[in-house]
Amino acid sequence: MGIYTGLRTAETPWLLVVPCDTPALPMDLVERMVAGIGEGDIAVAHDGERLHPVVALLRVSLADDLEAALTGGERKIDRWYARHDWYRVDFSDCPASFANLNTEEDKQRLQARLDQEAQTG
Repeated sequence: MGIYTGLRTAETPWLLVVPCDTPALPMDLVERMVAGIGEGDIAVAHDGERLHPVVALLRVSLADDLEAALTGGERKIDRWYARHDWYRVDFSDCPASFANLNTEEDKQRLQARLDQEAQTG
């Protein structure tokens, strides 16, 4: 399901979106995103080095505007975000949590990291 479909079908005032290839997101992701959005419309995760536009908390009331942007040919979600009151939420304390799993090597690296974390506590 894409962001637009999520906004259209959500039964709550807010929609949290995350990518399916990022399995180690922080356990407190939702809490931090809610705290970081303030009175804004969109909160986007930032790992201290880069923005993660598909890790976002969005007001469902933005669905019509996103539809208009898509109809107008916009395909860059970060450009659409820029049209709204959006906030960057700091996750610089856990940048590895945003690692993508796209290859077997990525999976092995994540497994090694998780094993190490389990051993240390």
